[in-house]
Amino acid sequence: MNVVLDHIVFHLQNAGGISTYWYELSKYLVKQQDTIISHTLMNTVSEGIHSSWVDSLPRTVIDKRPLKLARYLKAPVGIKGKAIFHSSYYRLPQRTGLATVVTVHDFTYEHFRKGLPRLVHTKQKNTAICHADAIICVSENTKQDLLFFLPEINEANIHVIHHGASEDYRRLYGTISEFPELQQNPFVLFVGDRGCYKRFDIAVLATKRHAKLSLVIAGSQLSKQEIDFLNINLHNRWRYIGRISNIILNILYNLAFALIYPSSYEGFGMPVLEGMKSGCPVICSNLSSIPEVAGTAAVLVCEQSYEAYANAIEILFNPKIRAAIVESGLKHSASFTWEKCCKSTLDVYREVYSQKFGCEYVV
Repeated sequence: MNVVLDHIVFHLQNAGGISTYWYELSKYLVKQQDTIISHTLMNTVSEGIHSSWVDSLPRTVIDKRPLKLARYLKAPVGIKGKAIFHSSYYRLPQRTGLATVVTVHDFTYEHFRKGLPRLVHTKQKNTAICHADAIICVSENTKQDLLFFLPEINEANIHVIHHGASEDYRRLYGTISEFPELQQNPFVLFVGDRGCYKRFDIAVLATKRHAKLSLVIAGSQLSKQEIDFLNINLHNRWRYIGRISNIILNILYNLAFALIYPSSYEGFGMPVLEGMKSGCPVICSNLSSIPEVAGTAAVLVCEQSYEAYANAIEILFNPKIRAAIVESGLKHSASFTWEKCCKSTLDVYREVYSQKFGCEYVV
């Protein structure tokens, strides 16, 4: 079975859930003996956390158009005959007659953005979805969003396939030599973007309520406004780590008193799984896809206020409760694996290939 993978996300995103998903999927697919992979890459260098993987890929097809333009245009394919086409970010193939698969991650633009950015993104996404032979949604919540915004889509073409968590995330035993200064004082950890719906303000103000705790932040560069907000509310009780590898993030999860994840909307919510798999108790909202991912293995907060999250932190000061949450998280997260995600995606390819071309998939 021929599969064309459009790797444009590696040129659009230095780090994040979509590029992590695409890295895990493409890494799995190139190992399948019954699958021939063609790789569509841009003519620019990828500088993200998966750049070494991108550099190792054979450049089957190179899209030489400027990235700012090419991201909105159809992708070159470079092969003939029957094939599956799957883009990492809502592009369709230039050649007709292929079986197309699209992965829908979330509807943040539709829920939270306005103006031209929303219009352009939504048009591209909707076009990809409406032309797809199969649609993969990363959560049941994302599927319901899809059916809300595009009720004309045939639900039978939608497949819910959950993400996994990298094997880099695990519980560490013995002495940890990294971050000795953080081991002297307990801290809560905030991971990822800090846009409006991520509710970074709640994380700061909830931490403020507990004088013995500090806040450690992993993610994109802090803005001046964020730094001022941190200094006003936490003074010297915060530390910015920056963008870090899975290995370092796993260490922080292991050292943290808790992961605080007050986001009010997620397509999936990968840090919830990562934290659980690392033995870090998770405090998160009871909204959108988050309870779908967290199950009963996290402290779910039903009110989006700093008082409610401060109270959730208070619960974990009970050693027995904290230990129970940790053990529950370890057990729950074990059921979410990239192996399962990628195998289910390959099954979708095979089904679509058979339906599209009226025959069993063949190499």
